[in-house]
Amino acid sequence: NPHDHELFRKAIQKEWDTNLENGAIQVIQPLEAQRIRQQMSHRIMQSRLLHVAKPLDDASQVDPSTILECSPHIPCKAKSRWVARGDQDPDMFTVSASSPVIHRDTFMMGLQAISSKQWKMHFADFSQAFMQGDQLQRDEPLFCEPPERELLGLPPGCLIEICKTVYGLVDAPYRLNQHLDKAFKSLGYTPSILDPCCYMLH
Repeated sequence: NPHDHELFRKAIQKEWDTNLENGAIQVIQPLEAQRIRQQMSHRIMQSRLLHVAKPLDDASQVDPSTILECSPHIPCKAKSRWVARGDQDPDMFTVSASSPVIHRDTFMMGLQAISSKQWKMHFADFSQAFMQGDQLQRDEPLFCEPPERELLGLPPGCLIEICKTVYGLVDAPYRLNQHLDKAFKSLGYTPSILDPCCYMLH
């Protein structure tokens, strides 16, 4: 309906602006884009917009006019994500595509330690996590065809240059892990020798 359509239009614009403001991408104008298509077509992927009705943790804390009408029983907000088609990544087989995840035993041990010590437990979520990391590390530049140019307000024939490990790239989880590892160590945390995803501050 028109109400939900407008909320998703705003979500798309917010997502696009966030990518630009974080320096994750830059728009290549049509003339330069044409040269890139002629000389580096193998470095161009497709991209798409992913739209989700995201459930709200506490609907009482948000403006009622921002709640989607398409989900009457579960209050949801419009969420859009710009995603590179990583399955078309020309460097797919030459970049690190794996990233460590915490072991179940480590997670349970952490909960037990928190309980035994009567510590307060905190949870943190990184907004636009992948683009918070470092610059893209590839031998050659990487580009995407923009989806739905009209929605994004982009001129016909333009391209998107990827400057950071955006959503969809196969090495994005690994790059984020490397970025967090460096950040935690700079704060004095030490990774456990039993599980590199468990950081301790002595």
